[in-house]
Amino acid sequence: LYPVAPMQAGMDGPAAVQTAFTAGERLYAKGIDFDFMDFQSLGRASVVGTELLVSGERYRALVLPAMKAVRWSTMEKASQFARAGGVVVALGALPEASDRAGDDDPELDALVEQTLGRQGRSSSPPGGEGPGGKGQSNAHLLSDADQLLRVITNAFPRDYDGPGSIQHRRIGSRDLYAIYHAAKDAGCFFRATGRVELWDPWTGTTRPLAVVSQTAAGTRLNLPLTEKEIQLIVFSPGEPAQVESQVSNLKSQIPLDGPWEFELQPTLDNRFGDFHWPPTPGFLGAEARRMRYADETDG
Repeated sequence: LYPVAPMQAGMDGPAAVQTAFTAGERLYAKGIDFDFMDFQSLGRASVVGTELLVSGERYRALVLPAMKAVRWSTMEKASQFARAGGVVVALGALPEASDRAGDDDPELDALVEQTLGRQGRSSSPPGGEGPGGKGQSNAHLLSDADQLLRVITNAFPRDYDGPGSIQHRRIGSRDLYAIYHAAKDAGCFFRATGRVELWDPWTGTTRPLAVVSQTAAGTRLNLPLTEKEIQLIVFSPGEPAQVESQVSNLKSQIPLDGPWEFELQPTLDNRFGDFHWPPTPGFLGAEARRMRYADETDG
């Protein structure tokens, strides 16, 4: 959760922001996919099974980064999520105040203790990797990002086990993995099955990828590109190729015998702020992202 409330309440807000970004950097470096979420999105999220569902996304863990102040709706949803079996982590500090009744609220203290096993004004510093008393067994009060990594890694199967940084999105019947900073031929495991393809965002072409093995748990394959290239690995319904396949894209030619025109179709879906912040409905059009220039000189 992005720690806006501690900043607004003046309760160690800068420390909460630093805790959030430090944890994010450590998770990202280990290939663990995550999002920064605002309290409004968390408030409207649904708890389904052991997951939080909101805006087409699914989350299996909720981290409160050193948030001494929270929205009451945040603590209510965290408690509901923990009771359902979701992983809840208070990193560095427990909530002590909310917008319900300020910083002297027995109901907030009770909800924090019920969820995380300790009240926010407890004199004991965080240090364990589980609840300190009667909290939920899947809710944790942790002191640093190293403990957070261990808890997240051990809590559930990883979407991706391999080098580099990744983003994983499920789009319709497909699983899309965007990977970079991963070396060519590196062996990786993906928690997805089916036909595997490499999609080229620059040319719009695709080609099948051979897999090393595939079971009901997932797929193991060797990455086709270098660490300096974005690798879009897409899993679709179907049977995987077991041997290297050649590019099979069909190409056609359309004669341009007379005057003609073209139109660039917007394709960048920015509903979740993947291309520009803040998020916007609809699609973004073409953008100039690379340019070459030269200084003009007299003569």
